[in-house]
Amino acid sequence: MYICTVLIIVFAAYNFTLTLQRPPLVTGLSPLALAVNGSLPSVLYAAGWLWMGWKNGRGRAWARILSSVFFALFCGVIAYEWVKFPDSLAHLKSPAIYPPTLLVWVIALAAIILIWHPRSAPFYRRRPPKTVPGVEPAQNESGT
Repeated sequence: MYICTVLIIVFAAYNFTLTLQRPPLVTGLSPLALAVNGSLPSVLYAAGWLWMGWKNGRGRAWARILSSVFFALFCGVIAYEWVKFPDSLAHLKSPAIYPPTLLVWVIALAAIILIWHPRSAPFYRRRPPKTVPGVEPAQNESGT
């Protein structure tokens, strides 16, 4: 998941510089405004990957489920874009658009497979809370 974060940031920076170099496609907006507007979702997406990697790395079972849901949404977005823009499959040669997305998708698929592998199950099982030596655990109000 951390690899996806790095890739997303690198590709967002690449798209940012490409957008600054191209003439604006939308009238009334500067190339800088378009570049920032196009890069902001990538930064938020990278932050989500970083957070999911951190929580999965700590063995949180809910993070494994949430990562799977986000991956399913990611697959849905890719499928929607390819159905909405069928000629986009012919543009796979464009280095700024689809190969980075496909690379992130393959790595994300590998991460999902690994976090749901049966050998990963013990890592995600609930563990008792850590106690500090010499400190008694707190008792509830009834004293039991």
